[in-house]
Amino acid sequence: MNKFIIIFFVILALGTTILVYYGFRSTVKSDIPFYSQSDPNKPIVLVDEKIYDFGKTNTKDTKEHEFLIKNVGKNDLVLSQITTSCDCTSAYIIDSSGNTSPRFNMHIQSDWKISIKPSDTVKIKAVYEPKVMPTTGSVERIISLATNDPLTSSLEFRIKAEVTK
Repeated sequence: MNKFIIIFFVILALGTTILVYYGFRSTVKSDIPFYSQSDPNKPIVLVDEKIYDFGKTNTKDTKEHEFLIKNVGKNDLVLSQITTSCDCTSAYIIDSSGNTSPRFNMHIQSDWKISIKPSDTVKIKAVYEPKVMPTTGSVERIISLATNDPLTSSLEFRIKAEVTK
């Protein structure tokens, strides 16, 4: 009888492990295409600038800067999981037709994504509002996002300023 109980619990543990594993795998599946690093048809992200310095700014000012992202690969480049390092910084994606994404910041988690066709470019509009987090002195904020480029799975854009009251 003890052998049967042990075998039963081993089978139960194995079955539970398998169910949990496959259940987890199904929840992390994505509709974003995956490419290997060696795939000649992969999307390739090209960024000409990752850091912008606003210089001296006042806590009452609002500063904006646009970063460019180009897809120089052969398949659609997908951008997703856009977030910022502080509520004083927000980001928007502006596509080649002028359409603007929702506003992204530190506390906004979104399923929103954009596909960029080969040879197409989008803009990341960074908006810095020091009055939201009125810190003075040297400040650096980050905009982060994920891509499906297998060589550049994430991007960070940095904005800097010397903030005074």
